[in-house]
Amino acid sequence: MKLSIGIISYQIDDALIHTLESLGTIPDDCEVVLQVGTDSNIERLNQAPNVHVLPTGDNGIYHAMNKIRSAARGDYLWYLNAGDARHPNLTLTDTLDLLTEATCYGFQSEQIFGQDVYLRPSATENRPPFFRIGHQSSIYHRDAYRDISFDEQIPVSADVKFNTACFSRIGMHYIPKILSQFHLGGLSNRYRMSDLKHYRGESLTLQTKFIIKACLRLIIGQRLLYRVLALGKYDHYSLTAQ
Repeated sequence: MKLSIGIISYQIDDALIHTLESLGTIPDDCEVVLQVGTDSNIERLNQAPNVHVLPTGDNGIYHAMNKIRSAARGDYLWYLNAGDARHPNLTLTDTLDLLTEATCYGFQSEQIFGQDVYLRPSATENRPPFFRIGHQSSIYHRDAYRDISFDEQIPVSADVKFNTACFSRIGMHYIPKILSQFHLGGLSNRYRMSDLKHYRGESLTLQTKFIIKACLRLIIGQRLLYRVLALGKYDHYSLTAQ
């Protein structure tokens, strides 16, 4: 098995079905490892032989990601959340052809909010820092993901810590192609003051940054906030311009 695609979802809903359908035809040397919080509506899953549904129930997103990590059989592992999608310009077969070395791989992703699209990392970056690459655009080699787990005590930034640890362990080969698409507005980037409670296990620096961004969102609104945060880091364009 060359590639395991781990998908995390709280429930079986339209967002999860969208993610599964975005993968297209799944090659024989790929598997989908699915972790859901509840098995209600499980009849909506059209289970192919290469789709493995883990026992339902988990203690949050990073526990779910660790369950997938332990169950994955692939030489490489790629995570998506329900609602995320494979980018239509890069098929799974094309992706597999790019995975030729015993290392981790970093790609680009499109972050979407309304009609705004942010390309992460920017097309101008040839060697982006590890933290510029989200888990939706990271593919981890088993020499890293087998030995490194997500810190379930960190409520928001455990994926950044996991990325850094995996990339530092065996290296990261950056390929400037768009691997995934996902929508902004989740817990880690919606910047609502009511979410401060979720940051209690995070560093004081991250809590402070969150408060500043949450205050700024109240002043200028979420759409403009994303545009400000993207300056100098991501390329910005419109869905209608594509």
